[in-house]
Amino acid sequence: MTDKYETIETLKGAKVLDINEWIRKQEDDLFHFKQQFDAQTATDAKFFKCKELEIRAQKDMVRSWLDHLEENGIALHQHNIRLLVSKNTES
Repeated sequence: MTDKYETIETLKGAKVLDINEWIRKQEDDLFHFKQQFDAQTATDAKFFKCKELEIRAQKDMVRSWLDHLEENGIALHQHNIRLLVSKNTES
């Protein structure tokens, strides 16, 4: 669901990233990738652990944004979280 501001900014050329969808896709991709490896080597295990930690760090960063907005203790999936990126025209 988009709001008027997001629609207007998108029409002006801004890019929108649905954070929940992006994190979910990373988790799904990692899950499917892990399924392709029956016997994990130490290198595989290290790779998967690093990816899991990276996804957790991303979630923690978004949670810190929610905390800053005084939305403490609420799960990410309970929010529509979008990143709106546009070029700075005030240069």
